[in-house]
Amino acid sequence: MVPSHMREKFVIKYVSKRTGEVKKTEHANEMLEYILSTAGRWINVIANESVEVKAGQPAVIRIDPVKLFPKEITLTCPISRHALGILLGLHGSEGKPQPVEGERLFEKAIFLPLRDGIVEEGDMLGVINAVVVYAVLEKQIIRVRGTHAGWAIY
Repeated sequence: MVPSHMREKFVIKYVSKRTGEVKKTEHANEMLEYILSTAGRWINVIANESVEVKAGQPAVIRIDPVKLFPKEITLTCPISRHALGILLGLHGSEGKPQPVEGERLFEKAIFLPLRDGIVEEGDMLGVINAVVVYAVLEKQIIRVRGTHAGWAIY
């Protein structure tokens, strides 16, 4: 078995918006170091449809559009905000993969029901933390030896 950090390329699978077929594209396997900003946004993820859900069966639910700006990534707030379950994340596997360097729009979310019931249009499914990442080479970074934090930005 080859460790993932040693592979030259990897495959990304996605669903074609036009045909609905599973497609794939190869991508160079690069490890990118980054700095996570402490500034960000809380985005309420709101259902844009009513869906019957079953406990333990993840559901893809249409949501009010969530726009991410270039270099923003999402971290799901791990606190349950809906009586029936918890938001796992935004659903972005339809259409070609969108690089973090550009704007991205998400119109579906993945929701894990813990109880049977109906998620109704207008329900808040959960909260997404959108934070900015910076590639290490974008700023002059000096490795600080012997400190717990490890990085200094100048």
